[in-house]
Amino acid sequence: MSCPVLHGKSNSHPKVDEIMTQFTKLLPSCNTEHRELEECRRKVAEQSSLGRRLWALGFGTADCVGLAQNWSECYKTRTKLSTQIMQECSPNGHTAMVSEFNVCVAQAETPEQVTACGAGLDAFLNCAQKLAAQPPQIMDD
Repeated sequence: MSCPVLHGKSNSHPKVDEIMTQFTKLLPSCNTEHRELEECRRKVAEQSSLGRRLWALGFGTADCVGLAQNWSECYKTRTKLSTQIMQECSPNGHTAMVSEFNVCVAQAETPEQVTACGAGLDAFLNCAQKLAAQPPQIMDD
């Protein structure tokens, strides 16, 4: 897996990929909301001229605003949870956490030492799982 911001092929250690994949699964996916919004937009775009004229008379709708708001709220919740987890479980940021792991792996001489290097990543995931399992907290925008 790659960094959530920079899409592309990952050069990272499989342990980092595994932890980040599991972290991503803890967040709301918003796939359903996105799919519903895209379907609504597609239907509006494909509406016939007769259908458009009927909208002007008050029949039917070309309104995807509610679905857009649903997707936006889901995405906002996802972002807030991700930010909260990063602040509480990786106060120095995920880049520093991954860098520490990579330095440790580079210096490791045995497979056991490489495994021990993952303790910080495992602690991050455990913390993230605990926070994600809690009821959502109201956070200021």
